[in-house]
Amino acid sequence: MKAFEGRIRPLGRRLHTLGLYILYWEKGRNFCLMWLVAPSLHIFTVLAVYKTVHVKRA
Repeated sequence: MKAFEGRIRPLGRRLHTLGLYILYWEKGRNFCLMWLVAPSLHIFTVLAVYKTVHVKRA
């Protein structure tokens, strides 16, 4: 049974990632814009957090 589980689990993970890929592909048109916008937003949030942390320490 353990060997059987060992074979099933990686397959399950692959199916899971495949499902996520399909999900992203379905909403891809919206996500493309989000992926273009999100990195810059992340940079700004990281900078903001970094500045606030620096100000609090100073």
